[in-house]
Amino acid sequence: RAPRGARLNVVERYAFDVPIERPLGLALVDKRGAGAYVEEVTPGLNADRTGVDIRPGDQIVEISIPGEFESYDVEEWSFDDILDLLRAIESNELVLTFARDEVVNQAEALDFEQMSYWQRRREADKKRAKGKGADFFDKLDVRMLAPRDIRIDNARALGEGSFGIVYRGQWDPSDTLGQGPVDVVAKRANKRVQGAEELLEAELAISALAAREAAASCAAFVGCAVVGAEEEGQLYKGELNAGLWLVWEFAGSATLDGFFPLAEATAADLAARLGLLSGDDDGDADADAAPTPPPPRKGGLLAVFSKASPERAPPPPASDAGALLRLCVQAVMSQLLQALRGLHRAGIVHRDVKPSNMLLYEPTQTTTTTTAAAKPGAPPYFKLIDLGAAAECLQEGINYGPGAGPCDPNFCMLDENFLLPDAVREEEVAAASRADLKRLWKRHEPYKFDLFSAGVVLMQLGCPALQSPAQLPDFLDALARCDYDLARCREELRLDAPVLDAGGGAGWELAAGLLCRREKRLSAQQALKHAFFKTSAR
Repeated sequence: RAPRGARLNVVERYAFDVPIERPLGLALVDKRGAGAYVEEVTPGLNADRTGVDIRPGDQIVEISIPGEFESYDVEEWSFDDILDLLRAIESNELVLTFARDEVVNQAEALDFEQMSYWQRRREADKKRAKGKGADFFDKLDVRMLAPRDIRIDNARALGEGSFGIVYRGQWDPSDTLGQGPVDVVAKRANKRVQGAEELLEAELAISALAAREAAASCAAFVGCAVVGAEEEGQLYKGELNAGLWLVWEFAGSATLDGFFPLAEATAADLAARLGLLSGDDDGDADADAAPTPPPPRKGGLLAVFSKASPERAPPPPASDAGALLRLCVQAVMSQLLQALRGLHRAGIVHRDVKPSNMLLYEPTQTTTTTTAAAKPGAPPYFKLIDLGAAAECLQEGINYGPGAGPCDPNFCMLDENFLLPDAVREEEVAAASRADLKRLWKRHEPYKFDLFSAGVVLMQLGCPALQSPAQLPDFLDALARCDYDLARCREELRLDAPVLDAGGGAGWELAAGLLCRREKRLSAQQALKHAFFKTSAR
C-alpha cells in the first residue's frame, strides 16, 4: 500500500462517439488477441477529417449504423470478430464509440480509494464487524459462486440496460451431484456508465431479499461472483472479466411484449403456453394467501418456487376468440398482481413494471439443485425480471428516498414519478429505523407506484391500439388532461376494448382503480379481489 498523502497515478476511462465514413483511415491492432485499438490515424483520410481527436491507444467499444436501432457492443470481442463485423456491415457510414484511458495525478489517492464501489463496501463492512459479524455478502445470505464455474456463451450480450449488460451462459459447480451445467443469465455493470457498480450492488441486495421473501414473484436468483483483477478472464473466451456478476437461472426467453399485438392467433398461443385450454384448473387462488416459497436451504439462496394458480373462470371453447382473449388477460393480470403482492409484502417496489420485464417462466427448464423442484407438469407463468431500478423500503432503505427516481415514462404517472414526495427529507430516510421506514411505507404508500404501471399493462392488454409503445405517450397525456379520470379519457380518445367491457365493464373499473391518484389507487391485494377476475370468459 502507498503511504497516505502519496501522489499516485489514477486511470480514468471515458467514451466518445465519432460519425465516420469509409474508408476509415485507421490502423487497428489488438492486445493479446482481444479488442481493437487505434495504432495510427492516417493523415488526410476520413478519421482525420472528422475533426475529433482520435489518438493511438483508443479502443473501439461499440459500432452502430446511423438511423438504425441495432448497435454492437464490441468491447470484449476478439480482434478478428471485430474485423469480420466491419467487413460484414454494408453501410458506408458508421458511428464508432471509442474509449480512452487517461492518467490523472491525484495527491490524496490511495489504492483503497481506487477500488470499485462494491470492493470498498465489502472492506468497510469487514472493518465495522471486527470479527463479530458477517461481511456484506454473508449478511445477504447470498451464494458466492466461483468464477471458474461460470462460462459465458459468447461475448455478444443478450441485452444492455441503463447500467448493466446481460449475457447467456452456463454454471457448472462442483456440488451439482453430477447433474451437469445449468443454463444461466449473468449480468455485470456497464463500465462506461458512472455509478453502474453501485446500482449493481443495490440490485444484488434486493435480489437476495426477493429470493428469500418474494421467491414466486421474480426470476430465479442463483447468487453472485466476485472476480478480482488477478483472476480476470476474457469474455470472448467465455470467461468472466473483473467485477461483480449477478447470476440467475435461465428459464425461458419469452416476455409479454413478444405476444403483442395480442390478437386471435397470439391469444391462442399464449393461452396454450399458460395451460389455459386444458381444463385442468386447480381452482381459484386465495387472494389472501401469499405465493408459497420453498423451505429455506442453509448456505444459499433458493430460486424456484411453487406457483399460485391464477384466479379465473373455467376455460371457454378454443373457437371463442373473444372469450379466449379475455381469459388470457385475466390470467396475465392475475399473475402480475400476485407477483407485485409478493414483492410489496417484502417491502420491495419494482419501479419498472412493463411487458418487456414480464418473463414467461418455464419451470421445466430449471435443473439446479439449489432450487426447489417445480410442480410436475406445471405450465409456464409470468414472473417479473430486472430489479435494477427497484427499491427496498422496509429494512435498509436501498435505492429509496424522496424525489424523482428511475422510471419508464410510458409506465408511470407523469407528475408522480417518485416513491416518497419531496416533503420527506433525505436525512429522514437515511437515518430511519425499521419502525420509521414502516411508518413512511404506510403514510406514503410507495408500493402503489407499481400499481399504476400494472394499470398501463392492463390497458395495453385490453386495447390493441395501445400495444405499440409509440401510442402510450398520447394516452398518458390524455389521462393527465382528464385528471386521471379514465372514464373521461376513454370518451376523449374513443378507446375500444371489448375485453374490458365484459361483466358490465369490470375491466374498465379495475383499470380506473389502478390509474387514479395514489391516495385512491388499489393495492395489489385489493386488485386481486376485484370482480374482473370473477367475470366469466364465456
